[in-house]
Amino acid sequence: MVEVIGPIVLGLIAGALDLFFMVKDESGDAKTVIKHGFGALVYIIPICFFAFNLSYLDGLTFIPAILKNDIILLAALGLITAVIAHTKSALFKGSRGYGSREKWLHCILVGALVGLAPFIWSYIGESIKGLIKF
Repeated sequence: MVEVIGPIVLGLIAGALDLFFMVKDESGDAKTVIKHGFGALVYIIPICFFAFNLSYLDGLTFIPAILKNDIILLAALGLITAVIAHTKSALFKGSRGYGSREKWLHCILVGALVGLAPFIWSYIGESIKGLIKF
């Protein structure tokens, strides 16, 4: 079954963390930085969705065996998220000087949260699903 709630919840949490770091490292006006930070959800939630649904790659025969290893793929997704967050921060329009200067450590923490999202969800998912009645 395709996981939908987990990627959205943890994508929102990772996006909020990225927004927090963006505001903390801010070098532009607050309105622009917050708008830019909410733009992080555009790539974080789909990457979380992919991270949660890696099991669908198992049936594909044309994918090399190393890319079917969940740990390697989750680490790669976390690294990709960190690079996208830092690049997006560096290309930030409306900042004073060059980029919003979001620190690499902050980008890596957001990437680690995305890479670890399926494991985190296994701990907190049931309690959150209990709060959200369907």
